[in-house]
Amino acid sequence: MPPGTEAATRHMADRQTVLTSRHVLTDGEDVPLEVSLIALEEHLLPALLRKGLVDSPHDHRTLDRWTRLACGVIETLARDPFATQADLARDLGLDRDTLTRLNAAIAACDVAQALITRHGRGAKYWQNTILPMLRSGVVDAVRRRIHRYPLRVGVYPGVSCMFFCSFCGRHHDAKYAPQTVPEGNALFDAMMRSAPADDPYRFYLSGGLEPLTNPGLGEMVATGAERGFKLSLYTNGFMLTPQLLQKQEGLWQLHTLRISLYGVDAESTTRVTRHPKAFDLVVRNAVALLRLRNDRRSPLRLGFNFVVLPGRTADVLALAEMIAQINRAAAGDRQIDFLTLREDYSVQPSEGLRPAERARLVEIFGALEHRRTRDDLKQLQIDYGYALQALSEGAPGQPLAMAGDTDVRPAGYPQISVVVDLLGDVYLYREAGFLDRPGARRYSIGQVTPSRSLDQVVRDFVESGRTVVPEPGDTKFFDAFDHVVTKLLNQADADGAFGVPFELGPVRQRVATGPNEPALTIAHPTLAPTRPARGTGAGDDSPTRRARL
Repeated sequence: MPPGTEAATRHMADRQTVLTSRHVLTDGEDVPLEVSLIALEEHLLPALLRKGLVDSPHDHRTLDRWTRLACGVIETLARDPFATQADLARDLGLDRDTLTRLNAAIAACDVAQALITRHGRGAKYWQNTILPMLRSGVVDAVRRRIHRYPLRVGVYPGVSCMFFCSFCGRHHDAKYAPQTVPEGNALFDAMMRSAPADDPYRFYLSGGLEPLTNPGLGEMVATGAERGFKLSLYTNGFMLTPQLLQKQEGLWQLHTLRISLYGVDAESTTRVTRHPKAFDLVVRNAVALLRLRNDRRSPLRLGFNFVVLPGRTADVLALAEMIAQINRAAAGDRQIDFLTLREDYSVQPSEGLRPAERARLVEIFGALEHRRTRDDLKQLQIDYGYALQALSEGAPGQPLAMAGDTDVRPAGYPQISVVVDLLGDVYLYREAGFLDRPGARRYSIGQVTPSRSLDQVVRDFVESGRTVVPEPGDTKFFDAFDHVVTKLLNQADADGAFGVPFELGPVRQRVATGPNEPALTIAHPTLAPTRPARGTGAGDDSPTRRARL
């Protein structure tokens, strides 16, 4: 084929993919179904022929039928990654065998895979969490109750907290006794020294109490860095003064430091934290930290976490101006690296952002993208997370995917995620590891001690067959990552029960490849790099936690 013809063919294929992806993202609002079908048919045809679903490319009637059915599967899973095979069979009017054959063709088509996992409203679920977990083999390990060292481990080293945030599930009077701190730090040190070093993002530092209240945090970070772990720290930033950084030199060995913001000015921050000095001090600390980082030429990545609350969508643009002000005040070569915007997972979708607010956010996010082209925000990367990403691309959004009380898995999934507190207690869910939180102790599966490792605690629980009987309201112990993992595992179980095994679904990467896959690149709570900002370098990891105190 002449070079010019080959280039034209590639250009046409790319254009067809763009049209189809826009149809998938907007549910046909931008690109009609018939246009999408024409584009998809060309890419799907080779797979349909190989799988014996279509005998001839000239059999347009049969080809159109299978393409329409495939489009239904693609659209559904691109919008809702947790749709079951039973749902699809019912909605498309297919029996199990026919659906399985169609799945095989879709799984063999690269464009179909891209449309499902990259171009729909559920793209962040696929890219940040689902696909990395599938590649690692942990989903298969959980379903078969096979022991694996946890994929992600939350280290909760905080001793106390100076904020009393209105949303926080912690016991506001709880704090650890000072004498427990050295012993707890020794457990954390031993845990990181003995953990498999094949995944540098295995551990993250967070918790129900402020991590910087631990006087040994810097040494803990240094230990982790020595072992090759790229640690992320979630902090409210209140104690992050130059004096503390001087005392805790090891903090400079963090990979990422995330400051959770609770407002865009003193009034809104005080209303949430009940601390009148919170906003001004955190901003001052951020400016000083940025200057110190630039003076030291430190590779530390620095950014903010922020939750978009109902009735407060306009705060997003005020937040951008606040970050720009910090960058100008620091006046260095490097600016704030990233901003993660999240929807509130602590409330049910009916209590969250209203449809009108989601529509307004499309405009706000457009203005935000334009604002960050100016010099004082030009280095900022923005991660919109699971639920807000589609809005940032100008498409209709949908609430966070959340599990219900009846979805809670009695055995949890410790092969995927656990958290460990200062006492060595190991918890199944990320919001359960808060000291003295009512009802949370039921989800402690054991205790790490000088003679009992985290690996042994997890192994004993998995191999014992023990379970925890869920009670109404237990999803309060979930963060957004827990909701996603629970829905994914339940989907896999439902598909198997329906008679179309998970690995025979339409997503190619559902076939587990085991622990020798390339290391994942995220600490908490999601598992994959974020999309880089336009005109900037590589993306950053993307937590879902509303704010870690």
